[in-house]
Amino acid sequence: MATSKKKITLKTGLIVLAGTGGLLIVFVCLIGYVAPAGNRAGDVVRGTIALPLVVDGYHGMITTKELTENIRSVRRFYENQDFSRYGFRIDFSTEEGKKRLLVREKEVLNKMYEDAIVMKLAHEQGIVVTKEAAHDGVRRKLEEHGGTAENVEASLDRLYGWTMGDFEEKVVTPDLYQERLIEAYNKDAANKARAEKQIREARRALDSGVSFEEAVARYSEGRTKSEGGELGWFLQKDLSRSIQSSVEKQEVGTVGDVVESEIGFHIIIVEETKQEGDRTLYRLKQIFTKKKTAADWLVERIRASPPLVLSREYVWDVESARIEFRDDAMRRFEQRLIEESQQDTSLIP
Repeated sequence: MATSKKKITLKTGLIVLAGTGGLLIVFVCLIGYVAPAGNRAGDVVRGTIALPLVVDGYHGMITTKELTENIRSVRRFYENQDFSRYGFRIDFSTEEGKKRLLVREKEVLNKMYEDAIVMKLAHEQGIVVTKEAAHDGVRRKLEEHGGTAENVEASLDRLYGWTMGDFEEKVVTPDLYQERLIEAYNKDAANKARAEKQIREARRALDSGVSFEEAVARYSEGRTKSEGGELGWFLQKDLSRSIQSSVEKQEVGTVGDVVESEIGFHIIIVEETKQEGDRTLYRLKQIFTKKKTAADWLVERIRASPPLVLSREYVWDVESARIEFRDDAMRRFEQRLIEESQQDTSLIP
């Protein structure tokens, strides 16, 4: 009987130990979710344990640990810059600095989520970026910036704490997936069929004697429709290449042919021109029909399968199809930074 009691006691002890361990794990995880940004215990847990942070509709996941590692790199980048010529210094330890860092964190989180969705949509299309393609992408990046591998790797380490492998994984590979997904989307003729049909109808209406203003009202889309098609004054170099070519050939007051750009189809009138020194400016009016771009399509796909955001700081915003701040005060703070950056083109983190 004594032996039986010992076995029961040992078994009970193991159960209690396991239960205590389980409760401890749950408690630690709760700290990671509940503790606000800047709380030391919460930051340590989030940076050490890969807690699910964003679970997307495609069953993928972004963890707190991944986000913490990326924010560490962002913080390192800003703290390695000399902003004295802009009249301010970087100090993320102040209350203002912590809020600024949180704004950067939100931007990074949205970029991570977008990269994850792009990769999954690319895989649906049978697109795969091989290691060899990624290596070649790194090589091309080096050639574009004219640096040696050794110099670039030294800069990556100093600015971000990254290796060349980190640069390939975090920057080059996502960019390649996005490029190839956009290429595949743009090759699908159905994506632009509606917009092209509508602009051709506008062209036929003009040829039949309908005034430009009436054609704008009937067929045009976007912001310029409510302004009678007015685009305003432009330097030729500030227009898309396809529109540049059309404008260059047109006489003032004549209606151009249908032109396709990256965002849609246009019929342009050059209303007048003027010289400013050696520069020619053009005042333009347009009829415009919008193609559904790859960015539009991506937003639609994201809205169709929204993610689950497991955070006290952030919430999924259905209208913008982005991760936004849960706290209204942080939303107002972010808006203030945006307004300041529009008034001052200096680099403000």
